[in-house]
Amino acid sequence: MSKYLWPIATLTVVLLAGVALLLWPFALGMAHGPWSKAVYSDVWSGVGVVVIALLGLGSWLMALRQEMRKRGLIQAIETKSASRPKAVSQSSPAPGAVSDSGADLDSLLKPLAESVLRDLTRQLQNKEERRREGV
Repeated sequence: MSKYLWPIATLTVVLLAGVALLLWPFALGMAHGPWSKAVYSDVWSGVGVVVIALLGLGSWLMALRQEMRKRGLIQAIETKSASRPKAVSQSSPAPGAVSDSGADLDSLLKPLAESVLRDLTRQLQNKEERRREGV
C-alpha cells in the first residue's frame, strides 16, 4: 500500500501550489482595478492545476480504497434497496441471546495466533543468536 503514498502526497503538494497560484495575485496586490494579463494567467493556471490535482488525487484515493477493500482492511458499504424491505427470518436469535459464533471465531483465529507465535519465537531465537555472536 506504500505505492499509493507518494502519488497522494505529491498531488496534495500540487493542489496546494494550484491554490497558491489562485491566491497570489490577490495577496500581492496585482488584482487592483481591471485584471492584467498576468493576473488572468495566474488565476487560470491555478484553476487548471487545481482541477488536474483534484482529478489525480481522487483517482489515487479511489485506487487506495479498492486496494484496502481487496485486502480486507475496510468493508464495502452495502446499499439497501428501497423497493424491497429485508424479511426477518424466524430462526434468527433474539437480540439478547448468546450465539455460538465465539467458537467459530476461535477456530478462525487459531491459525493466525499460531503463526504469530512461530514468528515471534523465531525472531527471539535470532535475536539471542546475534547477541551471543556479538559478545
